[in-house]
Amino acid sequence: LYELLVSSNLLYNTLVNALGGDDITLYELASLISEPGSLRQPVHPDNPHQEFPPLLTVFVALQAITPAMGPTNFIPRSHTADAHAAFNHNDITRRNDLLQNSHSVLALLQAGDASLFDSRTLHCGGANDMEEGATRVLLYMSFQNPRATEPIG
Repeated sequence: LYELLVSSNLLYNTLVNALGGDDITLYELASLISEPGSLRQPVHPDNPHQEFPPLLTVFVALQAITPAMGPTNFIPRSHTADAHAAFNHNDITRRNDLLQNSHSVLALLQAGDASLFDSRTLHCGGANDMEEGATRVLLYMSFQNPRATEPIG
């Protein structure tokens, strides 16, 4: 964590490159905790689609995350207008087709590993198994994109 936030410029440089400038601001700093027995979240974006990503979010694992702990499931490339249109369409079959036919990635992180994602990306926390799971704690930080012109949502 110290290396990610202080001793290297890795996170800072990544955010500057992704958001197109060094005028990023910390928007959120908190933890997300999932206990054994926690249910799977519905798939969702943190923000609705807009032209520019309103936030980039970093999840930092505070312990190794196993499949039984309900890791975050990300749907890559789902931040687009087309993906959001299908996801939010009144015809539930379009949403189901999107979810069933999209590749997904489980964030099986080791302690200190980080995942960085666009807040428009579809994702969900998995179910934390009552018997084989364990408390899952993620430190998370969201950084605001000053080039985003719409409300964060």
